[in-house]
Formats: sequence, structure tokens, C-alpha cells
Amino acid sequence: VLIYDANSCKMTQTLPIKNPGSILGVIAFSPDGKYLAAGIGVITLWDTRTWQAVRDIEGPYERGFAAGGAKSIAFSPDSKSLTVLYDSVVWPETLRIPTREEAANWNRKEAAARKDGTFMEKRANGEVRSFLRTIMSFEVETTKRIFVQTSIPWTPKRNGWFTGNLAYTPDGRYLLTLREEHLKLE
Repeated sequence: VLIYDANSCKMTQTLPIKNPGSILGVIAFSPDGKYLAAGIGVITLWDTRTWQAVRDIEGPYERGFAAGGAKSIAFSPDSKSLTVLYDSVVWPETLRIPTREEAANWNRKEAAARKDGTFMEKRANGEVRSFLRTIMSFEVETTKRIFVQTSIPWTPKRNGWFTGNLAYTPDGRYLLTLREEHLKLE
């Protein structure tokens, strides 16, 4: 994260972010001004008075194995939660990160299914892995996950994914995003 003085346009500070396997990056200030949140996969929270890292929100990442990065983040209006739209998370597994051996086995199954033309059918039946854009909300103070929502699973006739930024209504009652959906008509 590069911090510039808005008047002089000179860079004043650089804050490091963690980069587990993605080129996407996101940044947001909490509405109360207390935190800066930024990251590519793991989201780091900094105290805006000292620019010291306070905590990391790891989401689906663990020990360097990850699918895709963060696509969008938004703080709730009360600054108590942070919601992240991840580009891709391995499903139908819960949110347990697979071992490298499991991931290699999935890659072999996926390659074979693509080669023999059964990938979409096997994906719909959960026989091969699915990467889905996923929204997760976390408590800012504890990083406890409080909400998870995936884009709709791929089937031979229907697929879709979250495409847009995240936004809360000013009263905090609703969280909004965009979803693109495709139906295959016969």
C-alpha cells in the first residue's frame, strides 16, 4: 500500500501486504476512520494513527495454499465487520483448505474430465472441484467469520458468479453486490 500526502502528492509511507497467489488487490477505510484494510488475498488491518499492522483476516487462506484473491471489500457502516468478495474459493469442500496431495489429485481428476468431455457433468455432481466467487464477512476485532455466501454452483444448464463491488446501505441493513448468471437453453 502506498500512502501519499494529498497536498504535495509525495509518497510518505509504504505498507506491506501479503500476496498468496493472486494479482487482485483491494483497499478500504473503516467509516469510523480507525482502520485501513488492504490486501491481495490475506487482508491486513492497520491502525490509521500509527500505520502499524493490527491483525490479518486470512479468510480461506492457510499456510500459503490459496485459490484466488480478494476482488472487493467493504466495512459495515458501524465499522464492526468487514466483508470480502474472494475471486475463487475451493468448493464443495467447506472452508477447509485441501492438502497439497488433495489439490494434486483434484487437478488430475479435473484434467481427465476435461479430456473426456465430462467436466461440466462431474462438476455439477461434485466429482471434481469447483472454484466459486465467495463473499465472507468477518468481525473486525476478532476476525471471526460471521457470514459466507457463494455464487451459484456450475451445472450443465446454469452458471453464474458475483461480479461487482460490495457495498452496505448507509443504515447497515443490506449488503449489495452484482451477480452475472447464464442459463443454457435447449
